[in-house]
Amino acid sequence: MKNKLQITICFLLCLVVSHQVSRAQCTFQTLNSDGFEYTTPIPDLQPGVSVHSSPMATGFASGYVAYAGTYAMYLNFIDCNGGLGTCAGAKVYERSYTVCPGMPVRIRAWMTTMFSGANYLQSDLKLVIRDANGLLLDSVPSLVCPFRSAGGWIEYISDTVVSNTSNIVFSMYTNVDGGQGNDLTVDNLRLEGCVRNGSTQVTAICPNQNTLNLYTKLPLNSVSTGTWTGPSQLGGGYQGTYTLGTNTAGNYYYTSFPYSTNAGCPQRVDTVIALNGTSPSLSLNTADTSICTWQTLNITASATGGSLYQWNTGATASAITASTTGSTPTSNTYVVTVTNSTGCTATDSVTVSFILCSGLSEQTDGISFELMPNPAKDVLTVKLNDQLTGELEFQLIDATGRLLKRQALIAGTNTVSLQHLSSGRYQAILLVDGKPVGRQGLVIR
Repeated sequence: MKNKLQITICFLLCLVVSHQVSRAQCTFQTLNSDGFEYTTPIPDLQPGVSVHSSPMATGFASGYVAYAGTYAMYLNFIDCNGGLGTCAGAKVYERSYTVCPGMPVRIRAWMTTMFSGANYLQSDLKLVIRDANGLLLDSVPSLVCPFRSAGGWIEYISDTVVSNTSNIVFSMYTNVDGGQGNDLTVDNLRLEGCVRNGSTQVTAICPNQNTLNLYTKLPLNSVSTGTWTGPSQLGGGYQGTYTLGTNTAGNYYYTSFPYSTNAGCPQRVDTVIALNGTSPSLSLNTADTSICTWQTLNITASATGGSLYQWNTGATASAITASTTGSTPTSNTYVVTVTNSTGCTATDSVTVSFILCSGLSEQTDGISFELMPNPAKDVLTVKLNDQLTGELEFQLIDATGRLLKRQALIAGTNTVSLQHLSSGRYQAILLVDGKPVGRQGLVIR
């Protein structure tokens, strides 16, 4: 008998835990509670079930009369004799609850039994939940409460159910005849609903957004039948479109009924705190340029008011190195986005053309140009053919492929400052209309 009882209790507790895990994402609130703290007859007790039709408070050991408070529902089932009394399968208690259609709910209660007996089980119950149309929502075929000397109170927790009707019915049936004892105490009978709590979200409307739908800042389970209120009128209906220059920053409230507008359905209020954000300033250390396919170029982004960098290459540092593989001419555009603490962004880009420089020999292939002096120190003279036309540009690249200097030229004689450049070997490239047409080595001392 003892082992059988321990197994039964263990199974019940495991069942309760499994129910709790399946509903862990919900925050339940008590919608209806009956602690039986009154002395009038219990209205939902079925006729002929008990000789104790009113909640009981005296006559039993302290601590087993009520789970909390003073009174509890004590069912002393009348013996079953010839089909009369409380027989196995009889309905002993039934309560109807008004619920919100579509809202998850559950029923909880604390139970125990006052007496034990040999070779039979006490208070073996069947617990059922149906909707108003009789559709079965949940059923526990056999719930055995522990004797007061073998564990005391246990908590019954139904599964989470969702009704499409405005009422549900909770019923209790006995699985054994009243003559087998079946003394049952029930306390703190509650209906709980998964009422979705309101949320608060702070968001910045950035200058490059112009408009923002505040609805996108609400939780994903928000319904589209709510209304917005706040310091200024938003556009777009439930979308709550905030427009820079038109709307006023502040707290905007989205009032909705997550499940239904029927009686008993909870209202929900979500808050979006809208701020007028500012975008960070962003600049790159180089403009669009061309380098040889074998060279590399350091690209550095400098931002004021932003600290998170994201390049279209996947890099997240403020600087990257532009390069290409092989010797095939190509053109790559490097895009960087910087984000500040309010989520506002700024974007800039640079295009680097990788060109074939191997076919440009010094002073021979391509257009010739003269560098004087070479080696040079502080100032370099670049002399071009007087007949050259188009957009002329001088570029100076170090041995690692970094572009250190660029300057527009004119046909004829030009002066290029070499100040602040370190001693070493460089490549001087002449471009016409953005295309390299000549190359020479230059030594700076």
